[in-house]
Amino acid sequence: MNKKFAVLKMLVCLCFLTFILNINVTVNGAENSTISRINISTNTQKIYNNNTRLLGDNKIIYKKVYPDNSAVKPLKKRTNIRNYSVEVNIEKQSVYVYYSGKLIKKMECSTGTEDSPTPTGTFYTSTKGTSFFSSKYDEGGYYWTSFLGNYLFHSVPFDKNGNIIQSEALKLGKEASHGCIRLSVKDARWFFYKIPNHTLVKIS
Repeated sequence: MNKKFAVLKMLVCLCFLTFILNINVTVNGAENSTISRINISTNTQKIYNNNTRLLGDNKIIYKKVYPDNSAVKPLKKRTNIRNYSVEVNIEKQSVYVYYSGKLIKKMECSTGTEDSPTPTGTFYTSTKGTSFFSSKYDEGGYYWTSFLGNYLFHSVPFDKNGNIIQSEALKLGKEASHGCIRLSVKDARWFFYKIPNHTLVKIS
């Protein structure tokens, strides 16, 4: 009888310990899940703030999305930014990138229309971001690089669902933007990664 009681007592103890362990696992799992969500939310907010600082109330970050997955190596830290320069020819709707005076890349572009022209003159690249969306124009762009306030180099436009607007993409090579300089997604991504801040830009 005492032996049976001892076995029964042991089984009760084991059940109780198992119950306690399950509670701890559940609680810890819930806590870790909450922390993970908080971290993701915080990181997303940092991305949002960093990408919208330049653009003001009218334009907002849409997604941290990379629609073109082709490999583009970022600039090495020792790259001499003074060796880079960019020229935009509005008549030819072309962008020319030079390094040490040598043409290294030519890109088709779309500058502003007659009603909303692209500013001409000498500028310098500054802030960058992966994407933006304009509530005013109901469209956004990927891989933007500013050269004068809200005037940017960026990809052909995308809609509120993040899809490239094909009717606008087909206008590449013609005056079509609201003053920014549109590039293909691939070229905008290359420009984003390769052109350093404070690079000279001449538009004529």
